[in-house]
Amino acid sequence: YMIRQAIVAEWFPWVEAYERLILDVDDPRRLWLQDYFEASLKCHRISYNSDEWCPAPLLNIVKICEVRNDAVNGVYLQELASIVSSRQGHRQKVPELEQAICLRTHLQGPKLNEALLFHGCKWETVFSILREGFDSRLGGTNVGSAFGIGTYFSTVASKADLYSQRWADWPRKPANCEVPENLRCMICARVALGEIYEATRSDDSLRRPPLGRDNTRCDSLVGVPRDRGGCVDYDEFVIFKPGQAVPQFVIEYEHLPECQCRFCGSWD
Repeated sequence: YMIRQAIVAEWFPWVEAYERLILDVDDPRRLWLQDYFEASLKCHRISYNSDEWCPAPLLNIVKICEVRNDAVNGVYLQELASIVSSRQGHRQKVPELEQAICLRTHLQGPKLNEALLFHGCKWETVFSILREGFDSRLGGTNVGSAFGIGTYFSTVASKADLYSQRWADWPRKPANCEVPENLRCMICARVALGEIYEATRSDDSLRRPPLGRDNTRCDSLVGVPRDRGGCVDYDEFVIFKPGQAVPQFVIEYEHLPECQCRFCGSWD
């Protein structure tokens, strides 16, 4: 399931900008991520605004890679410093982050709501993100932007899966590349959410986070789920600055033959 190095060099000359290191099947980080991934596979509507729901997807993880990109990591650290300087003390945690893997870059500093969150996108965008990082100026332009133009993440892997792509469906995929046609890819990103605005209504005009209760601009927002008075089925975290997220892991996976999710089931 590895893209051959010669093909990568021909089609993706920027690949040296980052490293991808395969995690062993018994690596604690892989087990940790696999548990997080599998626990967040949920039922979804068969289409937007439908009242009919399909079963949770049945997915098989093929491989998890750690991503190392020094340039993108450096920009992330700069954004962390900016978030620290904007307010005093720890940032308030929202309930949706109880489901996430939460992290701290600086153990002696304030808690900045850093978390590993899922991001689904097409194959070409995956390679762009690994090379250059996330570009929140383009986020939502092709797949909807309920909370404005930003980069969207979720604690729910099956939500990110809805925006993924089969290898066979990539029009510009490299030729003669030994990759299974049903392979999909999802990014697990380290995201610095900082002070989070809780959005209970959609607003596609947003280009930056709203002001918080202290009249200081927040660092990100969360689309609040319906079960907490919001307008989406599952959480959507949005950042508006590219440096606030860094791709940390890549999860390559497939839908199992018996899967009956939105993609795989026979839904009329």
